[in-house]
Amino acid sequence: MATYLAHQLSSRTWPFQATITLHEPAAAVTDRIWPGMGVVEPVDDDSCPLHLGADTPP
Repeated sequence: MATYLAHQLSSRTWPFQATITLHEPAAAVTDRIWPGMGVVEPVDDDSCPLHLGADTPP
């Protein structure tokens, strides 16, 4: 539930969205990602998607 809410809040804040796959477990990166910047979703022991947002496209 917390991941869902964080993702919804983050996606509504930023007009441009991106999702990247990190080759680290979610537990290893969660502390380095500010919740307003993006959302990490645990998948397995070796990777996790990171959903990010920005005001302008890259």
